[in-house]
Order: sequence, then C-alpha cells, then structure tokens
Amino acid sequence: MRKKFLVLSLPFAILSAENALAVTCPSGQQCMSCGDDCLAYLTIVDDQTGTKQLNIIGTGDMTDYSRANIDRAQHTPWASEISSITSVVVADGITSIGSGALVTASSLTNIELPNTIESIGSNAFFMTGLGGVKVFAPDNLTEIGYMAFSSVGNVSSSSSSSSSPRVRFYCKDTETRSCTSISNDSYTWVTIWTYTLEDGVYCYNSYCYTSGEEMLAGSSSSCGDAATCQRVIEEREAGNCVSLSDCQTYIAEHPQTQTSEGGVEPVGGDEPAGGNESQGSAEPEGNEDPETNNNEAQENGTTDVSQMPSESQTPIATANANRDIKRIYTVEEASAVSKPTGNTFRLRYK
Repeated sequence: MRKKFLVLSLPFAILSAENALAVTCPSGQQCMSCGDDCLAYLTIVDDQTGTKQLNIIGTGDMTDYSRANIDRAQHTPWASEISSITSVVVADGITSIGSGALVTASSLTNIELPNTIESIGSNAFFMTGLGGVKVFAPDNLTEIGYMAFSSVGNVSSSSSSSSSPRVRFYCKDTETRSCTSISNDSYTWVTIWTYTLEDGVYCYNSYCYTSGEEMLAGSSSSCGDAATCQRVIEEREAGNCVSLSDCQTYIAEHPQTQTSEGGVEPVGGDEPAGGNESQGSAEPEGNEDPETNNNEAQENGTTDVSQMPSESQTPIATANANRDIKRIYTVEEASAVSKPTGNTFRLRYK
C-alpha cells in the first residue's frame, strides 16, 4: 500500500510544480496567491508614512473574494495591509479584477489596469479613495460589476451616495468592442467618456490633447482642435517648443496657410524663386530666344501651330529691320485666311 500511495502522489507533485512555474515571484518579494496563475506582492511607496503599492502579476482571472458584506476585505491575502495601500498596479496578462479585491482600501488613489482586463468584479473597489480618479478603460474591458466603484471617496457610508465623485473611464472603441456596449449600470459609480486617437492626438467632444497624460489632467491643458494639436506635436518634435503654452505662443507667432495642393507654407515667407512672373508663362524649351524663333518663322513664311499664341493671349507685337510687321494672326484668324499645308499654315501679315 505504501508503494501505491507514492506512485499516486508523484504526478500530483509534478503538476503543482508546473503550475507554480506559470508565474514567478520576483526575487526578494513575498508573494501571495490571487488566482490559479496570479501572484500579488506589496512594495513600499513611502517609508515615513508606511504606504504601499499592491502589484498583481500573472495570467488569467483573479480570485473572486467573499461578497457577503464589507468584512469580505478580511478574506483577501493583503487584508492586514488594506488601509496602507495607496496604489494598485496590475500587470499585462491578468484578465479580471476579483470581486471585493480592494474593499475599504480607503487610502487607494491610483490604479493602473492593462488592456488584457476584460471584467472588474462587483464591489472590487467599493469604499476606496478613488473618487474623481480618471483612468483609461482597458481595450478589452466589457463588464464593470455591480457597485464596483460605489462610495469611492465616501468611506463613511456603506452605500452609494450621490455626493461621491464618480470614477471617469476614458474609453476608445476597438475593432471588437464598442464603448457603449460595456456593461455598466448606475450603481457602478463610473462614467464612460469615449475618445478618439489619431496621429497622436486624443480628442473627446470638442477637446483635444497631444498626449494621454494631458487628457487625464483635464480640459485646462486642451490644445484646441485636432489640427492645432497636430501642429503642437510637430513643433515639439522640431525642437521649437516644449510646454503647451510655449507651443501655443510659437504657433501664434508663426502662422501657416493652406496651399492649393493641401500642404502648408509659412505666412510672410520668401517669394518663390523666379520673382513675380505672370502665371502661365513658361521659358522656351532649350532656353532659345523667342525673337529668333519668330524671325526664322517669318523668313520661312511658315510657323508651327504649337508656337502660335493662345486665344487668351494678346497677339504678339514684333519689329523687324527689314519688314514692318504690326502683328501675327492668331491661330483662329490664320486658319480662316490661310491655306493649310500639312501641320503648318502659310501666314499672311498686315
């Protein structure tokens, strides 16, 4: 019987070792299990105040903790440190925040969620200090559980209060998820703001920003419309300004105008090479002298049609030492009074 028992227990030990290797605890940290392939550990934020950051790493879902009442916080592995946690950072790979995971974390004011998060469990951040916090909604988020953020900033109450500032999620539509489809009722205490991101410019409603950090900071750092924001980004990359206010001043002092080809050019810049030549004029091919060409045509008595002035041009006035020629007929006039000879007209002069 002893040998049979050993044979049965050996595969179990091997499976456990394989599962443990799915996620590795960072060196020097004391890790706590928070799911099948999930580990959590605390790091010091401030030695003097004793505040800490909860780090969650691994893959898959977190454990759902007790939903019975507020005492559910006592069932989490970090329960003894719950009041000292000021920040929660969840690593890429975790797909859910367990229900009741941070209940009564009254000092919690910062959360960072990866795009792999698909759901946030009920009461996950109930009665925390996250009131008014603005965060980016994970790209794969589809569900926010019942009362997930209720009573944030209002830890003296065990129920949702209209005086508690809501958590704001900035959400971007993806190919697989529309922000309007996220399960989120009024008791979650979350507002969802849909934004767009194009060419590095973040916009929602009529406000645009040159970075996600500026958007989270609020409308006071709005750079205007999308085109103005794009100009700010370009001038920063060119090294012409750094802060938003400096860039706005630089742009005001260096306006641009739209060209007919869709590009832009500085206002008040240098004139194009060639001076103020009339529109539509062109230099004769091969830099030949136009007067020489005219004289040769007159000597031969014929002129190539391509050399004739267009209807919109004034007939060319010429002077010749041997002939007193007042003008050359236009193509239309020449064709009316002259006999065609191949590709040329024999011209009459007057």
